[in-house]
Amino acid sequence: LQNTRIKSIDPEWFTTTKNLHSLFLNRNNITELTRDAFVSLEKLNTLALTSNNIQEIHSEVFHPLTKLQTLQLEDNDIASIPVDLFSTLENLDFLDLGFNKLESIPPGIFRSLTKLTQLSFMRCNIRQLSADSFEGLDGLMRLNLNQNFLTDRPKDIFSKMNQLNSLGLWSNQLK
Repeated sequence: LQNTRIKSIDPEWFTTTKNLHSLFLNRNNITELTRDAFVSLEKLNTLALTSNNIQEIHSEVFHPLTKLQTLQLEDNDIASIPVDLFSTLENLDFLDLGFNKLESIPPGIFRSLTKLTQLSFMRCNIRQLSADSFEGLDGLMRLNLNQNFLTDRPKDIFSKMNQLNSLGLWSNQLK
């Protein structure tokens, strides 16, 4: 369903595809993710929503997707993330939020993502990080914060990330 000019997601589309493991909705015109958009896709492993116009995301839209391992939300118009958006995604390994309009990362938003190994916020508008922006990401291996507007970072913000082997901070305004 890539590049098909879809404007919204009708949950009825997926009622007969309950065994679906991957869903690619890239390069469409989706502006909103409603609560029930993926309600019948409990077996989904990969969800790609790259290059849409997503602005609004319901806080429970991903809650049925407990088996999800890869979530691609890059290149949209996302300006804020609901705090409990990822709370049921305990199996998530890869999350890309790059190329969005995010100015900050809500504290504790990743608390339940204990299996996450790769996270990207490349080329967002992030201006500041809090001490607990990455709380719970002890197993994170790759973090991309390239091309943002960071001028400073809290002391020890990455200290609990013992597995971190790739940290991208280039093209920021760090002192």
